[in-house]
Amino acid sequence: MESVESVGKSVQEAIDKGLQELGLNLDDVKVEVLSEGGMFRSAKVRLTKNESFAELFAATNADAPIKKNEESKKDEIAPCESASAAPQNGTMYSLGVLNKILKMYKPTVYATERVQNKVVVFEIQGEGCEVFGNSDAVTALQTLLNTIERGHNKANDLKRIIVNVGDYEKRREADLRAQAIKCADEAISSGKTIRMQPMNSFERHLVHDFLIDRKDVVAESFGVEPYRYITIRPSAAETTATGAVPKSN
Repeated sequence: MESVESVGKSVQEAIDKGLQELGLNLDDVKVEVLSEGGMFRSAKVRLTKNESFAELFAATNADAPIKKNEESKKDEIAPCESASAAPQNGTMYSLGVLNKILKMYKPTVYATERVQNKVVVFEIQGEGCEVFGNSDAVTALQTLLNTIERGHNKANDLKRIIVNVGDYEKRREADLRAQAIKCADEAISSGKTIRMQPMNSFERHLVHDFLIDRKDVVAESFGVEPYRYITIRPSAAETTATGAVPKSN
């Protein structure tokens, strides 16, 4: 079973039921809130299983040979040996894991780390790195690395990991900008509150920045991680000017 829709008295209860039915953890699925419920109706969500990185890579690189000599086997046995030598670096463990994965599939590809606002970006670089650049592979890698980091890093200042390959980060930013503008325009034309898909804190920050000069709409964040989302509604000034009464979806 790859996807399931479930209902409950609350969104959280619906998610818990769906996870139990799938036999998966929250980190293993994508959550879509179909209905938040209300006094006379139940909350409803759709949970879709995330493809593993191995599945995604195998599907897009079926003909790519995997290096299996003694050196690569040694690397696989201790993928994070270097991490223990530098426990002060909060993301060293997952960065080590990522580099071992990359080396196994593409010896010419490697990852470096940079801090950006409240996230840590792992930049995948090197000859042939574009093979990792499709959105599904990036999403799968981010899910895997964040799960690993939460299990091994107990620091209170744990940052979210974002994976960037080539111009993926720029393309994702452009896509979020287009979505934000489209939703803002739809909110104005319909007089309704438009709800965007759940996204991480860094992406929500970008959306708020994109709309900061739009005085005709108000963008607000709701929900709890990892399914926290943004709603966009006409501002009070816009409602007064047009006479429209904003409605919630």
